[in-house]
Amino acid sequence: GVERNYEKAVLWYKKAADYGDKLAKENIALMQEQNKIDENKYLDDISRLINSDQFDFDSEEAKEFYEILDLLSVYGVKNKSAYLGLKGYAMVLGVGTYKNAIEGIYYLEKALSLGYKNAAEILGFIYYSGEFVKKDYEKAFKYIKISAESGLAKSQNHLGYMYDKGEYVK
Repeated sequence: GVERNYEKAVLWYKKAADYGDKLAKENIALMQEQNKIDENKYLDDISRLINSDQFDFDSEEAKEFYEILDLLSVYGVKNKSAYLGLKGYAMVLGVGTYKNAIEGIYYLEKALSLGYKNAAEILGFIYYSGEFVKKDYEKAFKYIKISAESGLAKSQNHLGYMYDKGEYVK
């Protein structure tokens, strides 16, 4: 036989549900009721994958990752701020979905407004790098400062760097 794997079960149920299979939708709802779908684990795994230096954005894993995000949105998300932040980040990078920095930034800002502090760090680095949108040190500083003050070490280090180099600091 095969090993029990709730994550794979959910992905296959989702594929069936996407084609209109009502039983698949009921099975996903039942898995949620029985706490077989660990939303926080999905969100943590997704965050870890996106932030990995070895993550291949064009891989099947990336598409699977976005399917999980999509699944969480369709069947309800308790941690809406983290979901929106990860969805926004995925859109900015084009991970498993179409690449759209403006729409991704919208989701990241919404996530931040709901309390997802990691969104501030992501936004700060987006504006600092200028890779996805026009470089804007003022916005970068604003967001990096928010995330640094919330305890995120990468942002604390970068805020120190910005002060050290005099990049939009007062």
